Amino acid sequence: MQDPNTMQLRARMRSGRTPSIDSAHEPAAASFDTDDEAAGRAAPKEAIEQALEHEGRVDARAPLPDRRRHREIDDDAVADRAAVLTGGLILGLGLGGFVDGILLHQILQWHNMGSAVLPPTSMDAMMQNMRWDGLFHAATLALTIAGVLMLWREGRRGTAPATVGVLIGQMIFGWGIFNLVEGVVDHHLLGLHHVRDLPAHVPAYDWAFLAVGGVAFVVVGWLLARRAR
Repeated sequence: MQDPNTMQLRARMRSGRTPSIDSAHEPAAASFDTDDEAAGRAAPKEAIEQALEHEGRVDARAPLPDRRRHREIDDDAVADRAAVLTGGLILGLGLGGFVDGILLHQILQWHNMGSAVLPPTSMDAMMQNMRWDGLFHAATLALTIAGVLMLWREGRRGTAPATVGVLIGQMIFGWGIFNLVEGVVDHHLLGLHHVRDLPAHVPAYDWAFLAVGGVAFVVVGWLLARRAR
């Protein structure tokens, strides 16, 4: 009669299982499950880092605090660029030109686009000045459309003005830039026209236009846009 332990050992060998094999399987399985859980926890973090690196916003080789600082610097740079050249600024350039043309050219009739070089004292001179005014308004219309399209693009990118105050500040800033450029170039350098050509030229109006409509608008618009952010 065989020993019961011997019989049990032979039965396990016939089934292809041995005590040593069983003992080897158990800890390996436990270790495999633990590795899977760790890999599962690490996968989302690695995927986020790879996505950010692909966008060029972080360097995967840099320590985590450095990456955060890098992202903050990038965000500040984007905000600074947005404060300098924006859809609101371009829209202010265009609308400022429209205000100049509608108010000073048509309602008050203080000047036309070329009234200093060709005074509108005859029908032919008036027609020529109207043509120049039309070209001026076409340019301001193009600026206005460009500003609207830039605002639309900023909205899609998430960089549009956060408040109405920011937008108004940007527009006043653009309006002031228009007045400065138009006043210096057209009134003083080229002498195409002056703020008050009709019925007579009044030089003080040109300087007041630069001081109030130019410098003051730029300063007020810039401060309003920065303060409202």
